[in-house]
Amino acid sequence: MKNKKNILFVNYSLGVGGIETLILELCRRLDKNKFKLSICVFEKQGRLEPEFKQLGVDVFIIEKGKRADFVLPFKIAALIRKYGIDIVHTHNQTAWLYGGIAAFFAGVKLVHTEHTTADYHNYHTQRWIFIEKILSFFTDKITTVAGSVADFMKKKVKISPDKIEVIHNGIEADIFNLEIDAAGKKKELGLPDGCLVAGNVARLFEAKNHKGLISAFKKVAEEIPNAYLLIAGDGPLKNTLIKQIDEEGLGQKVRLLGSRRDIPELLKVLDVFVLTSFREGLPIVLLEAMACGLAVVASDVDGNTELVNNGETGIIVSPDVTESISKAIIDILSNRHMAKAMADKGRDRVKREFSFETMTGKYENIYGQLIVKKSCSKE
Repeated sequence: MKNKKNILFVNYSLGVGGIETLILELCRRLDKNKFKLSICVFEKQGRLEPEFKQLGVDVFIIEKGKRADFVLPFKIAALIRKYGIDIVHTHNQTAWLYGGIAAFFAGVKLVHTEHTTADYHNYHTQRWIFIEKILSFFTDKITTVAGSVADFMKKKVKISPDKIEVIHNGIEADIFNLEIDAAGKKKELGLPDGCLVAGNVARLFEAKNHKGLISAFKKVAEEIPNAYLLIAGDGPLKNTLIKQIDEEGLGQKVRLLGSRRDIPELLKVLDVFVLTSFREGLPIVLLEAMACGLAVVASDVDGNTELVNNGETGIIVSPDVTESISKAIIDILSNRHMAKAMADKGRDRVKREFSFETMTGKYENIYGQLIVKKSCSKE
């Protein structure tokens, strides 16, 4: 169909993560009669690459050089011109910098999605405030996945509110309404019958605060001897966490599962989901856990508090205080009636307010508005 508009997503990689999953689901659900979709990333061998290709999405890999890469924007701009891209849609800071400059050089519309607020308390990240402010001048629309991120962009980065729109992440809640052989899944994971299980799904990066979670779980294991902790995800902290688990004497209680593609089934064996990050936007995995019918423990940061009503759908804790994390996990594991009440309310809220259909429709509306503006400017 010759009237299709070409959308190019730009992201750092196609690894298994929240941003990559969001882009994948957008590619799955955007109207194929209106849009031809492609994605450009800066790293090879992303685990989700085959899934994008199965959807008919063109995947372009332009490797980024170490440190600042002054040639990269020109390479992306050449790609934009070659394939007749109409709109570039970047995700998070690095992609915005290189993809945004490329869109400017190529003269095409630019949408950017900010997924989290970075740690702007040191010189390196302070520079991003200046960079993002400049990028905002030639970005047509900026979306954020949480109101807290939008507030940061308005108040700290000083971006015009007229350019910013909050579009909450969505999920397919019905996918998580599944029945599994929980005993069989526990056996597969090496867990004993009748045990209580806390779980976390996140890349093994400092910002996700796995160290604090593991330290907190030592107290949980002392109070509840049949409690176990599962951590799904991979990343540069893997060896550090393995060492910590050994030093804490938790080798039999904490399991690092690596990257998983069976998250719905994994969530179904948990009794509580725990996310202790220092920073978050609007974490998809927290939505997934709530859709699965789990009470949650979440850190008092960014979008977590937009999802979790403290004391109603879960417990909000300080990520810096391991005692508060331990107590929240123990409270939920020890009070099954309270846990079920929280879980039921959380599931209902996700179904009501955070759907893929709502999210996709808002992005399609933005693309449509920009295409109309582009057409009008040519007349």
